Amino acid sequence: MPGRDDAGPVVTPADYDSNPARFRYNVEATARYSPGDVHADVAAELAAAHVGRVLDLGCGNGRLLRLLARLGIPAVAFDASMTMLADVTGARVCGDAADLPFAPNSFDAVAALYMLYHIPVPDVVLRECRRVLTPGGLFIA
Repeated sequence: MPGRDDAGPVVTPADYDSNPARFRYNVEATARYSPGDVHADVAAELAAAHVGRVLDLGCGNGRLLRLLARLGIPAVAFDASMTMLADVTGARVCGDAADLPFAPNSFDAVAALYMLYHIPVPDVVLRECRRVLTPGGLFIA
């Protein structure tokens, strides 16, 4: 049975930084052909849950962050690519999702939309998400 190593190359931050137009196009194409607005649905879910601080892990172009800001929900943008973060306003951090630079219990929710498939070993990232979530916090992917 083929394993994760056989799945082909993993996208790296350098890929985003070398051709940001390609990835912006991918975001637009995903939105165009998706049956609904996942980011709007997630923002509504977070608002209904009355969450406090949110970590948008792999924030990309910042769509979820803009929606959360309109709802008055504080959020931190996190991405491995400085090029992607250039489009984002507010609190933003560039780094490795497998080694989040936040204290334990820092966020009431972590949103990891359209990003886990870029991670070669998602277990490590999932453990980091659990670490930075408050007890009973929400993880949405």
